[in-house]
Amino acid sequence: RVLFGKWSGTEVSIAGEDLLIAKESDLFGILDKTQ
Repeated sequence: RVLFGKWSGTEVSIAGEDLLIAKESDLFGILDKTQ
């Protein structure tokens, strides 16, 4: 999972899948789910 701002990036739909294209500088962090 990746943490990013509410208004970051550009939403696109490719082959029916919704994707978000964002610059690395728009990302706040990566959440690691290891336990």
